[in-house]
Amino acid sequence: MTRLIVRRSIVGFGVALVGASFFAAAGCSKDPNDPKTWINQLGQPPLREQAISELQKVYERRLNKQGGNRAAPEIAGLNDQIVPAVVSAYNGARDDHPNRARMITMLDLTRDRRALPVFIDALDFTPDLNEDNAKRGAEALGHLGAAEAVEPLLATLER
Repeated sequence: MTRLIVRRSIVGFGVALVGASFFAAAGCSKDPNDPKTWINQLGQPPLREQAISELQKVYERRLNKQGGNRAAPEIAGLNDQIVPAVVSAYNGARDDHPNRARMITMLDLTRDRRALPVFIDALDFTPDLNEDNAKRGAEALGHLGAAEAVEPLLATLER
């Protein structure tokens, strides 16, 4: 009888361990306040829109806790997690214009210069397809005050 209980316990533990490993490998975190929960979903087109929205909520909550101070260490660390992941997702989602617009907005919130290539890329638009992305990119460049954005902005105006 004792052996049976021990075997069931071992089997139960093994099943739990395999299940936990599956969720960890799939990038499924249960904490909606953990940016990694949403970063892991940016590369999955069906989940991308919600991931961007939730990342933005996490960012805004933490920024509000810091009184809007983007230079606060917690925000700098958050930017280190979020900005490279969103830039990478933006670059990998060439035809996902609505979510690229959302990513531009998300990156603009951070005011992080690592997003500069995204904002400049957004200026290269196709009228009636992703023109809104160019507007968002131009606004974000204005928020950064990036001197290197002047030429791309002028080229966009000449179109």
